[in-house]
Amino acid sequence: MYQGGTSSTRLHSQPKSYQRVNALSHAIRAIALFFITAAAHANDPLMVMSRTLSSPAASQRPVQACDSTNPAIQKWGLAQVVERTLCANPETRAAWAAARIRAAELGQALGAYLPELNLGAGLSRSGDDALPNDHWAWQTGLSASYLLYDFGGRDANRKQAEALLAAANLGHETVVRDLFRDAVSAYYRLVIARGAVMAARESEAAALETVKASEARVKAGAAVPADRMQAQTAYSQRRLERIRAEGEAATLQGELASLMSLPADTSLELAEPGELLSGLLLENSMEATGRLIEIAKQRRPELAAAESRVAASRAAVSSAKAGGKPVLTAQADTRYVDSGPVDGWNSSIGINVSVPVFTGYKSTYRVRAAQEQVRQSEAERDRIANVVALDVWRGWQALKTGGEAYVQALDLLESAQAAEKLTRGRYQAGLGSVLDVLNAQANTAFARQTQLQTRYSLDIARSDLARAVGDLVWGVLDSRKIALDDTLKP
Repeated sequence: MYQGGTSSTRLHSQPKSYQRVNALSHAIRAIALFFITAAAHANDPLMVMSRTLSSPAASQRPVQACDSTNPAIQKWGLAQVVERTLCANPETRAAWAAARIRAAELGQALGAYLPELNLGAGLSRSGDDALPNDHWAWQTGLSASYLLYDFGGRDANRKQAEALLAAANLGHETVVRDLFRDAVSAYYRLVIARGAVMAARESEAAALETVKASEARVKAGAAVPADRMQAQTAYSQRRLERIRAEGEAATLQGELASLMSLPADTSLELAEPGELLSGLLLENSMEATGRLIEIAKQRRPELAAAESRVAASRAAVSSAKAGGKPVLTAQADTRYVDSGPVDGWNSSIGINVSVPVFTGYKSTYRVRAAQEQVRQSEAERDRIANVVALDVWRGWQALKTGGEAYVQALDLLESAQAAEKLTRGRYQAGLGSVLDVLNAQANTAFARQTQLQTRYSLDIARSDLARAVGDLVWGVLDSRKIALDDTLKP
């Protein structure tokens, strides 16, 4: 690497006492300037930290939501579960911190547009055995340098830092939206599991009644002992189903508590869910699905983040290319030197140019690596675009299937309950067989569980589709509405 430059230097001679006082004054001022500058840096002088979200979940919940995350709530409604998750889950804080790291890196890139100041001081003692002339020498001074031109490397670094900050902010939003969806899903899965426990207990109680009825018929000689054994077997199966349902509910309660950053053994009493999420009557057409996919590609933050990472990698190519080109720097230096016999001020100012001649092909391969990073970022962006489209398609199909299944589950439960009531009445009257009763009870248990599953799975499907389209916001918890109807309007 070749370095060259021009400079001018001058030495001032003044009375020694005056020079020392003046040097001390300059040193104090320089030190004061240093600490003032350090304090200013601590307060974000370049105003880059404010370019991140104001709080870990600012885009997804009311401004004061995180001020009321008391775990001692009597009953947890859906809104409170989501609020607690967004405010307390460490993933939101980690994503927020990652965005602020990128903001600080942008501040470093912007710092390249400012001059650099350095305060230096030194003290030494020298002498000679042949001609003893030991003396102390000390010096103090201030140097400054400023980058004048580097073929766009500084600008490229700034653009890369800005793109990475944008990607980090969008990544933070993605984490928040995912946690929002996870909280809604975990809440309803626990509701379903606890409903399954209640249904299993009802089935167990009905099976016990059948056992008692079969025992009475056997004693009366109206049934054979095999009926009682079959009824007892069915009762044992219902008990086993109830035990498994209770275990599943306990597991899901621990998962929801962990999602809310509470101990897994925290007892959570959930408020009764409200009405089904309304306002999502979508026409059954491929045209509607296609519009939702296009809307999702415009709204999904992870796709926008991927696009920002592509822009950052392209800026990195420009930065790598500039790294192999000359750099022009302005420099200035002033210092006071006292070496005993000679003392005075020494100042210099000049322009330096640094030209890379041969770097062992490091610059060549740095550019090549940056170019391949662009291709990788573009491929990742395209992969995410495919995932977004698939998420919308899956969400659409799940919602369509869930809506139809819920209507059928209501009919199934109504007919199953009527059949069980009729069959049990016939058996208690001495008509029919115990197998008819057991089959009817099994059908009712299945219908009851199916109705419960489809009832709340439809809410989960709607929230999943809203998240897939990029329309899952806090307002859905207040208005109970996902505003995709308006989204589909031309």
